[in-house]
Amino acid sequence: MRVRVFWFAILLASSQVVNAGFMRYDFETTGFISGNSSIVQYLTSIDQKPSVSGSFYYNSAAPQVTLSSNYGYGDFVVYGARTTDPGRQSITNLIGSLSSGVFQFFDPVGSVSLSNDSPNYPGYTPPTDRVSINFEPVPFYRNNYIEPNDLARQDLSGFLIIGYTLANVRLFWFSGIYPYGVESPEFLSSNDAPDRLPDIRGRLALDFYVTSDSSREYSYSNTVFFDGLFVRSSDIPVPATLALLGLGLVGIGVERRKQA
Repeated sequence: MRVRVFWFAILLASSQVVNAGFMRYDFETTGFISGNSSIVQYLTSIDQKPSVSGSFYYNSAAPQVTLSSNYGYGDFVVYGARTTDPGRQSITNLIGSLSSGVFQFFDPVGSVSLSNDSPNYPGYTPPTDRVSINFEPVPFYRNNYIEPNDLARQDLSGFLIIGYTLANVRLFWFSGIYPYGVESPEFLSSNDAPDRLPDIRGRLALDFYVTSDSSREYSYSNTVFFDGLFVRSSDIPVPATLALLGLGLVGIGVERRKQA
């Protein structure tokens, strides 16, 4: 009886972890680098083809928290609050590196913004589907300190490079005709958070501010873009994988005790 009760308790616990909805994603960039000329020139001087790679967790069950129009830009629906409550987080545990680990960055929590069939976005053929992952809030009227309380700045652990400091990490996907002539299919059917992130080519942006600027304000003139972004998900949510592994180990232990 004790064994049966123990098994039931473990199964219940593992099912609760699975229902949390977190999925691990690994990402990497394989394409062209552009943006701030000083940073791009430096990166290409130490690495012939600079790229960014890493991982994070995505929770498709996170609630909608606001609209991007409420804090200064666009028509995105924003999912995932910057809180310690896992049920309200959409993106967590970013770990990344640039140029094969020469530069590293970390962020505990971010948000997902998306827009289905947006009627107008420069450079793309409308209607456009858009998904953007932001690990720090974008500037509100060009000021990082005027933001909703639910989207307050977090502690991005970044790096310094030739007088610039990393301020934000963004991953994004757009449908329509890409500015470089690549056509991407539509990938959203509504403004609901998708079960999985797009498996088409996207872009990654590293936003910087001038290190000597005490206000830490940044503009997109200091951004470096990495094309050819691809993300790969696990087939099973990682927390669930760990729970199932633990379940298997417990099962082996129980069977051994029964045989002894």
